[in-house]
Amino acid sequence: MFDCCLIIRVIFKIVPMLNPDGVILGNYRTNLTGRDLNRVYHCPSQKQHPTIFALKQLVNKYKFLLKKDVFASFDFHGHSRKKGVFMYGVPFPRTNKMYYKVRIIPKLLSDMTEMFRYAFFNFYSSF
Repeated sequence: MFDCCLIIRVIFKIVPMLNPDGVILGNYRTNLTGRDLNRVYHCPSQKQHPTIFALKQLVNKYKFLLKKDVFASFDFHGHSRKKGVFMYGVPFPRTNKMYYKVRIIPKLLSDMTEMFRYAFFNFYSSF
C-alpha cells in the first residue's frame, strides 16, 4: 500500500490556427488589419487582434480557476523557407531556473522525431 497518491492533472487546449482571416487572404503572419500577430501577444487589442485577445482570456481564466500558473505554452510554426517544425521559447538568462525548463520539451521532441530539429528552435527572439 502506498502512503500517498500522486495525481497528475494535465489540461491541453489546442488552437489549430490563430490567424484564419489573414491566411484566407494568403498572409502567414498578418491578419486583416495588417498586424503581425506574433508581435501582439504582450498587449493584444480585442478589436484589432480578437483571436490573440481571446486566447489570453482563456489562459487567464484557467489560471484563475485552477489557481496555478501555466506550465507550458507551445507555438508550433511552419515557415515559408524552413523545412520541418520548430518552436520559439522565452529567452531566460542561463542563471534562471526557467532557462532549462523551456528547453526540455523541444529537446525531447527533437530526440524522438526528425520532424523537430533542436538546432532550429529559437530561444532568443523577443515576443
